Amino acid sequence: RSRSMTCPESLIWPFKWYCKNIDDCAKLKHGCGALGLCLDLIGSYDCNCENGFYQRHILDGEIVCGPKGIDELICQGNTCGAYGVCIDLVGNTTGYESVKDTLSSRRMEDAGTFRCECRDGFFDNGTSCERQDCGAKTDALGEWQGSTKFGGEYTLRCPKGSFVWGGALQEITISCPANGRWLETNLWCVNPSAEEAENRMATMQIWLDVISVLICVLSAALAAGLTLGLATLEPFGLQVILASRPEDCLTSEERQRLRLEQQCASRILPLVKDHHLLLVTLLLFNTVANEALPVFLDQLVPSWVALVLSVSVVLICGEILPSAVFTGPNQFTIASGLVPLVSLLELIFYFVARPIANVLDQMFKDECHGEDGTKYTRAELRALLALHAPVLTPGSPPEVEGIPMPPHNYSCEFLQSEATDTEVEFKEPSAAVISTSELRMMDNVFSLRDRVLSELRCYTVLKYCRIVSGQEQCLDIAGRCALSCADRCVLVLHEGSTASARQVEEDSDTDLSPMSPKLQLRISSVQGCLQLQELLKGGQKTLRGLCNGSLL
Repeated sequence: RSRSMTCPESLIWPFKWYCKNIDDCAKLKHGCGALGLCLDLIGSYDCNCENGFYQRHILDGEIVCGPKGIDELICQGNTCGAYGVCIDLVGNTTGYESVKDTLSSRRMEDAGTFRCECRDGFFDNGTSCERQDCGAKTDALGEWQGSTKFGGEYTLRCPKGSFVWGGALQEITISCPANGRWLETNLWCVNPSAEEAENRMATMQIWLDVISVLICVLSAALAAGLTLGLATLEPFGLQVILASRPEDCLTSEERQRLRLEQQCASRILPLVKDHHLLLVTLLLFNTVANEALPVFLDQLVPSWVALVLSVSVVLICGEILPSAVFTGPNQFTIASGLVPLVSLLELIFYFVARPIANVLDQMFKDECHGEDGTKYTRAELRALLALHAPVLTPGSPPEVEGIPMPPHNYSCEFLQSEATDTEVEFKEPSAAVISTSELRMMDNVFSLRDRVLSELRCYTVLKYCRIVSGQEQCLDIAGRCALSCADRCVLVLHEGSTASARQVEEDSDTDLSPMSPKLQLRISSVQGCLQLQELLKGGQKTLRGLCNGSLL
């Protein structure tokens, strides 16, 4: 056969034409008979007969080895095809490879009476010799075409821009070997530009996985930190900060810090009021971050390494460090700065978090310490005051119920020379939030309900006080008090001040003896209060000399 072609304008032949031999043996019906092998020639064929059967005859126009009629006597007429000879095994029942389960019923009756001896590249299929088949190949870019059987041509054609791996060929042809297994296992099409793009995509995927891991760790850290730094803030504490007045602060630094805390509290309070919604949202965010971390780590490292890293990294970077930072001295500032992020998370997880929060609201309602809605009990308030007491130093006055008690300065002082030697100076610590006297007064307020003034040593009923003028001498008044066993202290009046009485007994002294229960005295008229011991130390001095100022 022939074929003509015309040279194209590109001067490149579009196809590679070549002559290919036609297998004339494949078209034979008898295949040289049971005693011969067919030899394919160019345009014809020949038979290679078994030893001793060189005689040939023509059957149906084909060459058959052996005398005429021998085909019917050997192998029950089976020839095993053009590529094998039949071996008669009459009486042999050992079972050769020609015995197959798929034989016909007639063949099963004569099973084990013949087998096919095939040439290289062929195998006995039970009735004839068949070509070995190496199996089809596939390629991601190119296409395999041709025959996969022995002696056939199997060609790999790569698309434009692609080449056979290991060279610059765009197509390659191979043939199935006689053993029925491909010798070439590293043949496939590659595209340099596509490989470069794949490498870029692989690198990008690695970076995406690394970024995803960092995002998961950061998210877990934020969730853990916010759970302790934001969800643990109580609305009552924030309301206390908002209710504080800057003018009550002692220094400008305190006022500035209070204003900053109030700004932070005003932003945080709306979030922490819905405590359960905030808590569920942060826990959901933490769960998503912790569960997604191993997924991305598996893309970068082996599974066991991903497990170890996910546990260690989350524990250190996602739990311990964030918890320490978010509950540190800048807790308010950090929490208020992340309020927009938390609001966004509540919006994202709303449809999951809201139902759970509603259930928690019904199960665990907010409860205060007191039945009337108060935050602290009476005992807790007194303990809270005691915790704000200044730190005691050596030489400090004794404590009363946990609060240092300063010296009592309401009584008349001694003479200046004696007071200098006996007076104990009490200085408040400069860092004290509330002075000791203020704490003492507030603590005494809580005690008023359970105390009676007459039972306290620090108070004296007015009827047991002797009221005198400041011009009297100390020894004279001390003698009178000694004669009257009822006098416990002496009230010294200002010059020109007097005490009045609604009813005065006829036998009353000229100094208006205070034994009368109807005695009335203004505190502004009193210059000082003296104990009996102080009168004895005064000697001949006047009472006014012992008192430096009034009680107010």
